[in-house]
Amino acid sequence: MAKDLAKEYKTKSDLEDALIETARRPLALRTYAHYWAAPGSQQYKRRSFDEHYDMLSKDEAEQAKMTPTPEWLKPIVKDDEIMTIATMNKGDTAFLVTGDANRNKVQVMPGGGFVTTEIKLPKNWNELVAPLGYAPIEDFYLTASFNTDDGKKATSAGKSKKQPTAEKRPTRPQKPSAPMKK
Repeated sequence: MAKDLAKEYKTKSDLEDALIETARRPLALRTYAHYWAAPGSQQYKRRSFDEHYDMLSKDEAEQAKMTPTPEWLKPIVKDDEIMTIATMNKGDTAFLVTGDANRNKVQVMPGGGFVTTEIKLPKNWNELVAPLGYAPIEDFYLTASFNTDDGKKATSAGKSKKQPTAEKRPTRPQKPSAPMKK
């Protein structure tokens, strides 16, 4: 996934810019959520739905503009363009690229804060997961280089240079031989 993204976008900032431009939400859905769905912020006692829609369309923070109707909405909306709002703001995007050899999934969840947390696995992690049929953790080490926002090449830091190769690893069982004890 990271390699595919790096082919298209030279820096994280370029990717974020593309997401900001394309990850937009129909203003009607935003209005509905703000008008009815958010406890404590319902607006139905203050103004009509149409008045609230007009108010949000003029709010600079919403960044409302006409954009092509997305494919997923065309069976419902017959207009070629609809009013949409921004769902992301520059500098507020955390990137977490995950997956494995069989999946290439991504999810964008704007809003809120984010934090990076170190996870320390026990030294015997491979022995703990081998009976469950999982690959050794070394199979998941990052080896690709990536571009920083300065456009300079960087390599994954802290990567062990002595990773075992597949040929040197013992064969792992396909099914657990006994249930794991808690």
